[in-house]
Amino acid sequence: MAKIKVRARTVDMLGRQQIAGIPTAISELFKNAHDAYAKNVVVDYYEYDDLFVLRDDGLGMSKDEFESNWLTLGTESKLIENASSLVDPEQKARAVLGEKGIGRLAVAALGPQVFILTRAKQIEGKNRSQKLVAAYINWDVFSLPQIDLVDVEIPIREFEGSTLPTVEDVSSMVSESAVNLETIAPDKDSKEVQRILSLMSKFDFDPQECINFLPVGPTFNASNDHGTHFYIKPADSIIKEDIALDSVEPSSTLVKMLIGFTNTMSSSRRKVPLIAEFRQHSNEGAIKELIGPNQFFTEDEARNADHQFIGRFDQYGHFKGKVRIYGQAPLDYETGWNNSSKKKTSCGPFNINFAYVQGSPSESILPSDEFALISSKLNTIGGIYIYRDGIRILPYGDSDYDFLDIEKRRTKGMGYYFFSYRRIFGAIELTKSNNQNLVEKAGREGFRENKAYREFRGILKNFFIQLAADFFREGGINSEIFDALKKEIKQKDIIKREREKKAKRKRNELAHQLETFFLHINNDFPQTSIDDLKSEIKNETTKLKRKRSDQKTEIARILKESRNMLAQIKASLRITKPQGVGLSKELAHDFKSFETEWERLENELFLPAEHEIELYISDVLNYEGQTISKSDLITLGLEGKTTEYKEIANDLITSSHDELNCLQSRVNEQSIFHFNNISESTSRVLDQASSTEFAKLTDSQIKTLQVNWDNEFRECVEPEIDKLKQLVTEISSLFLPNSPSADELTEVLEEELVELKESLASQNELLQLGMALGVIHHEFRSCVRGLRESLRKLKRWADSNQALAKLYSEIRTNFDHLDGYLTLFTPLTRRLNRKKIDISGSEINKYLQDLFSQRFDRHQIKLVASLAFRKHILFEYPSSIFPCFVNLVDNSCFWLSDRRGERNIYLDMDGEDILLSDTGPGIHKRDVERIFDLGFTRKPSGQGMGLHVCKQTFDRIGYEITLDPPQRGKGVVFRIRHRDKK
Repeated sequence: MAKIKVRARTVDMLGRQQIAGIPTAISELFKNAHDAYAKNVVVDYYEYDDLFVLRDDGLGMSKDEFESNWLTLGTESKLIENASSLVDPEQKARAVLGEKGIGRLAVAALGPQVFILTRAKQIEGKNRSQKLVAAYINWDVFSLPQIDLVDVEIPIREFEGSTLPTVEDVSSMVSESAVNLETIAPDKDSKEVQRILSLMSKFDFDPQECINFLPVGPTFNASNDHGTHFYIKPADSIIKEDIALDSVEPSSTLVKMLIGFTNTMSSSRRKVPLIAEFRQHSNEGAIKELIGPNQFFTEDEARNADHQFIGRFDQYGHFKGKVRIYGQAPLDYETGWNNSSKKKTSCGPFNINFAYVQGSPSESILPSDEFALISSKLNTIGGIYIYRDGIRILPYGDSDYDFLDIEKRRTKGMGYYFFSYRRIFGAIELTKSNNQNLVEKAGREGFRENKAYREFRGILKNFFIQLAADFFREGGINSEIFDALKKEIKQKDIIKREREKKAKRKRNELAHQLETFFLHINNDFPQTSIDDLKSEIKNETTKLKRKRSDQKTEIARILKESRNMLAQIKASLRITKPQGVGLSKELAHDFKSFETEWERLENELFLPAEHEIELYISDVLNYEGQTISKSDLITLGLEGKTTEYKEIANDLITSSHDELNCLQSRVNEQSIFHFNNISESTSRVLDQASSTEFAKLTDSQIKTLQVNWDNEFRECVEPEIDKLKQLVTEISSLFLPNSPSADELTEVLEEELVELKESLASQNELLQLGMALGVIHHEFRSCVRGLRESLRKLKRWADSNQALAKLYSEIRTNFDHLDGYLTLFTPLTRRLNRKKIDISGSEINKYLQDLFSQRFDRHQIKLVASLAFRKHILFEYPSSIFPCFVNLVDNSCFWLSDRRGERNIYLDMDGEDILLSDTGPGIHKRDVERIFDLGFTRKPSGQGMGLHVCKQTFDRIGYEITLDPPQRGKGVVFRIRHRDKK
């Protein structure tokens, strides 16, 4: 009998040629990880090394399982009915996603050759080998013609315990594959065979080294670690293209296709069975997480969106669920499908859960920052995703695959069809058991367009059209809720924007006035102006001494002019805080500094100037021959001030009367408007009642009419009454004794809001920094271990090679310097292991000299430590003391770098207090109170964290750092003292 022969090219046709693209191939491997009960599947793509690594922590495979399952096409192990299928007893049973037993061949689409590591997880009752299995496959061999599949040999090795394959092991396996190719190839000298052999010879892969430098994820460091790893090298160049962004699309092809592999939008209540991640390692060494648990939409985001729709379509296509509009209480909602036959649908029942965000922030209930964040996500990955048993089906969700024609309908009438595909995010949830007729295409390019899919698509298209008609189209049965709330939100937004616009303008004006004021202070403008005034008055009074006529008039003139001129000087400097406007923390600090400085000017400059001017006048009175008395002088002064105050009071009274008239006019308009609405509604009801022939109606009909009229009163009249009550309350609150004004309340609330926003922004930066440190900590430790090991290996060569010895010495010195500096930050991860030690000032000085030596040389800065400082001993944590001094010296270096003259930093003692000072520009008076505040900085592009963290660190270990009072012409002086030694 004849037998069917299978050529090796069958593998290529079922694998690479069946896969639509790189994202589809990765998705298939993610699904395999899901079926293997993995909790994590991680991809690390190294651009600079053309290395693609995919790891999972699933059940793994023994050598027998690898040969009988993974290396066997069309296995039945994926059939759910097969009792022999492996399950993880520690996890909930999973629906099997694979069907044809060829999904594993997707790995061939990622690159021409792969090194596989897998170890089986021990399961009670199953005799599974715990040895690590390694295999090497070159997929290009399967593309060669005239080779039977049975003749292709796959080299496999097993390793005991935690032993990993060495470079020699890998080389041996590759050589074995090359020998097999030369044996079975019809023409081993052909260009294609020689190309494949050349590719094999370049496969320089070290599993031990690779696993050590891989970031956090599944590993084989321990003998009980399990799962499957694929190491593909070289990776297909298309991967780089799929990751790259273009100038039009906000997200890459790969991200759009793989994001949201598991459903976190509506399934986060239940533990997501599998977390999928994809990390890109760029040529510059940066690591970018393209796909991960934090990149996709969440349940909270759906719950906080403007509108949310949750429900289920039954087997007849009938929807029943909840609709929530603008955060209001959910409404029960049902709608049918045009299913005239009333037969059960072929697609089966399914769930839907999606949210919608309005296109403009002025129409959204989301705060502006949250609106911006969710809009950015929507522009990148917005859409309706389809999941079967919690796993995404491609390509649904991709913004380029609007399978329900939502955008197409919107172009016909935005107000009529309402929905925009990119403002939607949500999930349609299918199951294998309920929706088996929805069958995916062979290349995973969506569903086959059979009857079930046409019904499925028709049900959903009808659903979105009906939703728009019922809730968002004018005249819809539930549209009054959306219309009223949208109008209210837009009105609030207009008021808010106007308020913010005015407040911003006033804050900017205040900031400009404060800037000008402190500029005047720095330039001694107040002192110069007062000196000029006194000089002028002195000259006037000197001239007056020579006159003997009309003294009273002249003195009155001089008094008035001096007061006017003094008032003008004050007016040019005085700043009035705007009413009803909340100030930022920085602006509030500046205004407080102004008030302090103004009080000093009043006490030390203006009042003494007034007294001095009075002395000049008194000198005239005491001059022989003058006839005006001191009582006349006092009277003149009081009369002048009285006239001035009365003029101001009259102006204010006139303004208040004008405002009161405007207010009365507005109140009258509002009152008449609401009264007319009430009259119109009540008259309409009375007219209906008077024209009704009650005698011809039954009691039930009369009761219905009465209920309708009561409802009309409640809906039309009572809201107008409420608005009149609100008007009365607002007017009354303006004149309540001892109650804060509306401006005062607004100011307090706005300042609190501004402060909270600033605090949140600062805390977010610190949070991101902390998260980043947490993520890189493990990787950094591994990297340092690898560098140390490499340096040890390099030393053996350097010892025997004089030319290399110098290079080794330089590398070692720089590495030790970097390692020592970064060791300062180890307290971030091991605070409990710290110990106090004696730290001398000499050690601190040497450390700073070594650390900043290049910077000191570059900017010609000298660090001068006194003998007293060098002898001083601190019994403290090195991890706290050294970074604080580094921070302070770094700060001084910045301000000294462009300074003319001497550039010195001094370390000295004042008794038990440590002094750190410099010859820089010093600290401005306005900044003294907030120099240690989080977020405050005068450095361009500064973060305002250094001195704040420094102060907090000193506080924690029992020290306080303060700023000595600034002195003109001198730099900054920081004083550090122990609280117990004050």
